[in-house]
Amino acid sequence: MPKKSKYKPRPGARINKAAAETVGNELEKMNGSGVKTSAKNLLRRATKPGTALHKLFDWDDTSAANKHRLEYAGYLIRMVIEIDLVTVMPGRSFHAIQFERKEASEFIGRREVIRTPDQLEQVEQRIYEDIVAQVFEAESLGLLKKKGWRAIAKAVRANPV
Repeated sequence: MPKKSKYKPRPGARINKAAAETVGNELEKMNGSGVKTSAKNLLRRATKPGTALHKLFDWDDTSAANKHRLEYAGYLIRMVIEIDLVTVMPGRSFHAIQFERKEASEFIGRREVIRTPDQLEQVEQRIYEDIVAQVFEAESLGLLKKKGWRAIAKAVRANPV
């Protein structure tokens, strides 16, 4: 069966292009063979040693559990919304900021981010990349025919990164 698509990581993803291709190809195979495309089924396929998909996972239980807890802690930080009592504007309480010479991002409070131009620029860039990714997704689903999506897509195309 000829290959239908090529794959790449979403903006901000922590996987490289080769990993995105591996996962995308496996998802395509699952979808084409009638296997339900789910995280559970992808993990089931990844358990086969020696496969490219297997290599993308940490199979040491202690290490994997710690990575999961760190990921969940980051998730908890990202899911908290702060409502400014003066402006009554909701927004993320903390933003992941990447500092030079540091491997992992640090979460910085929104007030500090607003006061620090390079941090605010990082957040702006990430938000813009998310918007662009959503516009491409809407386009791939045929939603740009709708009035609101057309306006958003036009604005994104007029202001490329």
